[in-house]
Amino acid sequence: MAAIARAKAQGLPVTASTTWRHLCYPETALQTFNPEFYVLPPLGTAIDRQALIAALQDGTLDAIAVDHVAYRHEEKAVALEQAPPGGPGLAEAVPALWRELVVPGHLDPAQLWAALTVGPARCLGGRPLWGWVWVSPTGQATPVTAGHKHLPANPWGRSPMVGCCQEAFG
Repeated sequence: MAAIARAKAQGLPVTASTTWRHLCYPETALQTFNPEFYVLPPLGTAIDRQALIAALQDGTLDAIAVDHVAYRHEEKAVALEQAPPGGPGLAEAVPALWRELVVPGHLDPAQLWAALTVGPARCLGGRPLWGWVWVSPTGQATPVTAGHKHLPANPWGRSPMVGCCQEAFG
């Protein structure tokens, strides 16, 4: 992070992002041996996670990437060492980030939304497309689970996720 901050301070055209998983989960999530937490680059320590949050707060990080990879359930329902890296994220990212960043006060909702929309567009030299998303800060959704074999697996089981996306229009 220090090298990125220095480059930005010198006016160099540098952008940086991290994934929502790296902001929400430390490496200890892998203690469950759940292949959904196997990502590349690997999850960092709790200290790494706090450094990423601080870098997002101070502008060193420009964006949060969703890094959605839609595997079939059978592709991830294997031993950790046999699983491909990554996993779903389109439905899970907002509630997880809301829980980990907005609820404890690390970011306000507008900062989170900018990091998910404007930030990535700027990193790619563009701007977000018009549209809107209705996120309910108290709405709950139960994520897709292994019982739905035609849909991707996820690491959250049947735990309700708060701060869910209610609707998206564009």
